[in-house]
Amino acid sequence: MFCGTKPTNYERCEYLRSNSSSANDTKGRSVYPDIIVHRRRTADNLMVIEIKKSSSDILDDCDRLKLGSYKSDLGYKYAAFIKLKTDDSIEEPYRISWE
Repeated sequence: MFCGTKPTNYERCEYLRSNSSSANDTKGRSVYPDIIVHRRRTADNLMVIEIKKSSSDILDDCDRLKLGSYKSDLGYKYAAFIKLKTDDSIEEPYRISWE
């Protein structure tokens, strides 16, 4: 999928691709983000994004650790955590935090 109407310096967004880069969690398991923005076949990694429903049973800290690993281990410059309202646990329709 292209980001916008035409490719730019960061050519593509990758969505859960099997050949995308992974980081490791605290138990050494590979973890994959929801969206990455990078220049393919280089180490030029711009942004990693995690998206979660507010009704999820998984702790937000798990996603934040994953984002931190992508920044420290793989050199992503920016990381965003987006929480979408699917129940009454948050007031706003979405919440974005930059990690």
